[in-house]
Amino acid sequence: MPALPFSRDLFLLGTHVAGLAHYQVESVRDALVEGLPLLLQREPGNEHDALAIEVLTQGRTKLGYVPTNRNPVLARLMDAGKLLTTEVVSIGIW
Repeated sequence: MPALPFSRDLFLLGTHVAGLAHYQVESVRDALVEGLPLLLQREPGNEHDALAIEVLTQGRTKLGYVPTNRNPVLARLMDAGKLLTTEVVSIGIW
């Protein structure tokens, strides 16, 4: 069954992306601009966090993860079939 969107946009939370230094952010750094849509993808087999959510570019470049202290509600919504969207709001120094 495909993921279902909410009937209207709903802001759930703002957060940073954890683990940027460990993934491919440098290869897409210049393309990361405010308003850029990103993908959220569950990674239930993650050995460190069963509620892990990857943050990816539209081209599927892995940037990192939603921080573990921020992912429980989002992971459960995604597991229930909800389609969550996100975008770059600001670019910080990493």
